[in-house]
Amino acid sequence: MLDNLRITTPIPASDHVGKVMPNKETPTVIPTDPAKVTTRSQNDQSGQKNALDLTWDNRSVFQKFTSQLQQTPGLAQTLQKLLLSTMNHQNVANTASPLNALLTQLANSTKMSKQEIIDHLVFQQEHSTKFSGELFQIFRNLLKADGSLELRDCLGQFIKSYDGFTSTKETMSAIFAQLKEIMGYIPQSYRQELEQQVSLLPTATDQESIHSSLSLLKEKILPLLGKYISDFNDFGEIRGKVSLLMHNVSRLNVGSPEELISRFETLMGYCQYKTNIPSLELSRLRLLLMKGMHQPQQLKNDFLDALIKVLFASNQENLSPTRQTMLNDTVNTILLNNSVYMPFTHLFLPIQYNNAFLFSEIWIEKQEEREGEKSAGINNKPVNLYLAFDIEGLGHFKMSIAWNDNKVNCQLNYPDQLKTEDYTIRRDITQIFAENGFLAESINTTADLSQFTDILMKKVYERKREVDVTI
Repeated sequence: MLDNLRITTPIPASDHVGKVMPNKETPTVIPTDPAKVTTRSQNDQSGQKNALDLTWDNRSVFQKFTSQLQQTPGLAQTLQKLLLSTMNHQNVANTASPLNALLTQLANSTKMSKQEIIDHLVFQQEHSTKFSGELFQIFRNLLKADGSLELRDCLGQFIKSYDGFTSTKETMSAIFAQLKEIMGYIPQSYRQELEQQVSLLPTATDQESIHSSLSLLKEKILPLLGKYISDFNDFGEIRGKVSLLMHNVSRLNVGSPEELISRFETLMGYCQYKTNIPSLELSRLRLLLMKGMHQPQQLKNDFLDALIKVLFASNQENLSPTRQTMLNDTVNTILLNNSVYMPFTHLFLPIQYNNAFLFSEIWIEKQEEREGEKSAGINNKPVNLYLAFDIEGLGHFKMSIAWNDNKVNCQLNYPDQLKTEDYTIRRDITQIFAENGFLAESINTTADLSQFTDILMKKVYERKREVDVTI
């Protein structure tokens, strides 16, 4: 039997064979000094920061917002230049293009009297969000009186449903556009059934049509998309587009009239039993909601209506690349200034007054910021306002105003050519404040007023501590 067990592998001739290997000495471990902080890796982006210009977490919505805010030029570089170019070339023969006609209409809407200037600024302030009017003002007062988490939750659920209800038309338009884009990623052989179901979606936005659209989307279209992704393991760009589609379907779902009324009644129930609001006041709130649902207020503002028409013209194919970029940057700036991270209300108004063109921008500190500070024990902190305006033929002006009750402290930076008029300027500003019921404690002129962009960015980074969303 031993003859059958033949060993064919040769044994290597080595001096180490059969020798016992000595034990290696364990290297000495250097103890960690707790006084030293380990340097972070350059590729580590976990969201920590040690400077305002450090890259944040790439997944953060805040990072996306700040990067776009820093890269997008302001309205003074886009909208102001478009209007100046239009007013300076109104008599040129080639101004018959659709965009030039709209820009001319916008420029004509900027001719205003003193009262019209005030009315336009007040309109922007009062309608900076869709949650304006008597109904929401009552809710704001209620929230100030009773800021409990339960009330905030009930009110938040109602506002979410109200937003969906008032945006039904826009949401359906977005859904159609997203489905068209999604179908471009799906092979033709698998796309036929999906196209057939999409063609059944009603284009009307009445209650019955929305109900039919929701049923078709939830029961047919979304399951077909889910089956395609499961069968093909397609987790590329289409996955994000389907997620956005589902978000809009969710908005459509919570914005149904039945859901809106249900959430409103939940809010009314809390108000009745926890805040002791009288029954007559609750009935008034119900009437205000019904009026807003069935007889929505038609808002009209000549300047903003003309501006919206100009911005929608950015989709035209015959625009020059420069104008296309300027219009897109204008849209981005307006959207960024309405972000949840923006701690100021931004007002802007081009004005033609006394045959001179003036482009003004105003940033007003939001009241919510001050309420949070008061709850922390900080009282009597002034509201900050920042104004920037260009007057044709004079130059650029900047003004910083700290307002507390009826007292104001003002800093002003004006062009060098007006230095000889310093006393007159400060006297007239003091008189303007007095005529409107304010006491000017100090009016100072300065040549080194901080850049407003730096002030706004500092406030934005402070906002990071309050609101952040990570995808």
